[in-house]
Amino acid sequence: MKKDSRLFLRIGMILLGLLFIVKRSGVIHSALTLIAAILVFSAVFDFIKKQTSSGIVKGVIALAVMIFGWMFVELAFSLIAVLLLFYGIVQLVQTVRQKPKGYLPYAVPIFSLVAGCCLLFNQGGTVDWIFVVVGIVLIAEGILSLIRS
Repeated sequence: MKKDSRLFLRIGMILLGLLFIVKRSGVIHSALTLIAAILVFSAVFDFIKKQTSSGIVKGVIALAVMIFGWMFVELAFSLIAVLLLFYGIVQLVQTVRQKPKGYLPYAVPIFSLVAGCCLLFNQGGTVDWIFVVVGIVLIAEGILSLIRS
C-alpha cells in the first residue's frame, strides 16, 4: 500500500470515529439512506441503459430499504440481544458447574447477560454507547497509527 493511501486510511479512521461519536446510532439511519439513494441512482441508470429487469429489482430493493430498513436493523439488534442472553446463560451454567475459585471466570457470562438485557430492553441507548465506544477505538487506532508511521 502506498504511503499516501495509508495516510488517507488513518485520517479516514479518525473521521469515521468522530462521526460515530457525534451521530451515534444516527449513523445507521444515514447509512440506510445512502444505500437507498445509491440503489435509486443505480436503478435509474439501468433504466437509461434499457436494463429494465435489473432496474426494477434495484428500485424495489431501494424502496424496501427506505420503508423497512430501520425495522430490519431493530430486528437484527433484537436477535443479537437474544443470542447474547443465550450465550451468557450457557457460559454461566458451565462456569457454575466447574466451581472455579474467585469471581473472574464469571465476568464474561455476566457481561454477556447484561449486554443482552441492555440491548433487548434499551436498544437506542445501548446502540448509542456502542457507537461511542467504537468511535473512541477508531480515533485511538487512527492516532496511534499516525504516530507509528
